[in-house]
Amino acid sequence: MVLGLLVKGLKNFKTRGLVADGLECVVGKVFDGSKSSFYIATGVSRGATIAFASGDKSVNYDTGTYSQGNIVTVGAFNKLKNNNIKLGNEETSFLLRMYGSPTKKSTMVSFEEPLGIKVIGSAANMTDFVAHSKKSLGIFGETKLVNLANVDKVKNNKIQNILGVLPVLKIFTKETGAGLYLPQLNDEKKEKDDYKYSIVVGDNEINDIQKNYSNIFVEGVKLSDKGIKSLISYSHGTYTYESAAIAESIGKKLEEYKVASPARKEKLEKEIKDLYIKDQVNKINLMIYGPPILNDSPFLLDEVNEYNKGEFVKKYGYGNYQDKGLPKNKEMNKSQKPYIRKDSTTVLDINEYLRNLRKGVDR
Repeated sequence: MVLGLLVKGLKNFKTRGLVADGLECVVGKVFDGSKSSFYIATGVSRGATIAFASGDKSVNYDTGTYSQGNIVTVGAFNKLKNNNIKLGNEETSFLLRMYGSPTKKSTMVSFEEPLGIKVIGSAANMTDFVAHSKKSLGIFGETKLVNLANVDKVKNNKIQNILGVLPVLKIFTKETGAGLYLPQLNDEKKEKDDYKYSIVVGDNEINDIQKNYSNIFVEGVKLSDKGIKSLISYSHGTYTYESAAIAESIGKKLEEYKVASPARKEKLEKEIKDLYIKDQVNKINLMIYGPPILNDSPFLLDEVNEYNKGEFVKKYGYGNYQDKGLPKNKEMNKSQKPYIRKDSTTVLDINEYLRNLRKGVDR
């Protein structure tokens, strides 16, 4: 549930606004490092390329990509693919889980063989305005979310799939994918497809959440109904670690459901509903038993940075980075040459760095 905790804590951090985020989304999709973008990638994707490529190959990675981070990752993965750099062994050494992704799952799956990774699944809530193409007029999301209520109405469109390999037009590519549900405080929207299988949070669960969050409030202060709702049913932020795998399982069962016999459909319907409930219970339990994190929880990012710093120092001490051109002595800033910043980093620089990195030699 670590991913869920981070999303829960960061979901309300200020962005540069819907327009700016939308432009970043479009630019990231147009220039994703693929052949259809003339191998051009954004700067942040090129930076992510180096981060992925310099990972310790003796370590197994279980990675989660959230929101626009999926677009950045696609750009990075294309750069790695273009340079024939693998991240894993196609089994368990590099697992990828997608959350609230504006990128369709099949794009990530296409990297499984060339990069040696395994995509576990893509989690998207039915009301997620970034992941669900229906909620953003097709500008952000590339996935038409399917559930038991609309499985016979939402179809894959071959033309929309083909757009994925065309310059510029690929931002309008679409495919179907399983949608997840969010817990609600009441059932007033129960008749709508996006809420049809939502569970209603009871008074006992609300009291347990209040008790957990009382640890960060002064005595007598409680979460409002709006505060509770923002925790358990934030469309683009309420996910747990297991959500991606659950969505994948639901998607496979929905595909089988389309062609199943009446008797088999009845059994599949029960199994799918159980998975809807399991995911929602996980989300509620995260708020009851997980650390009480709010968007303004102090030192949240600092703690994450300190943890990452500690992990780096530990690995450096073991010598894991000494073949990357870092000094062999553990003492920092001793007999080191001064760092001279370049005016800009070109695509050629990064490609050359990656080629050298594969040989275990820094530039």
